[in-house]
Amino acid sequence: MEIDESRSLFCREIINALSMRLDKNTAISFVRDVPNARFVLVGLIINFVVVLFVTFAREKLPLLVPLWYGAPAGETQLADRMTLVIPPFIASGVVFFGAIIAKFINDSFLQSVVVGVGVLCTILSTIAVFKIILLVGGLL
Repeated sequence: MEIDESRSLFCREIINALSMRLDKNTAISFVRDVPNARFVLVGLIINFVVVLFVTFAREKLPLLVPLWYGAPAGETQLADRMTLVIPPFIASGVVFFGAIIAKFINDSFLQSVVVGVGVLCTILSTIAVFKIILLVGGLL
């Protein structure tokens, strides 16, 4: 019974946090309240820079790039050049939702782990995108 009540309270808090009207003061107070906010902001900024880099470098990239390495070898691994923005968007989502979850966790170690997972996703997606660009684009 106690677990159901705590789940209900946790869900209610998340819904309230997501549905509140976002103005400048609310956003600033939210960022200030997030544990390890510097790491969250750095992760989001890095992902934004990678998306901008892919957008500006798209003219120098071939039409198809090898993004889907889990698919069988051949044409199934190839994707449009603008799909290189998918990994940074996914990493940004992990960082953002990790920050929201970390705000409601009381244990500082778990907060650091959740934020660290987001930063790790950012690092890995950045490495993957730049390795693909170096492989096919001849940039850098």
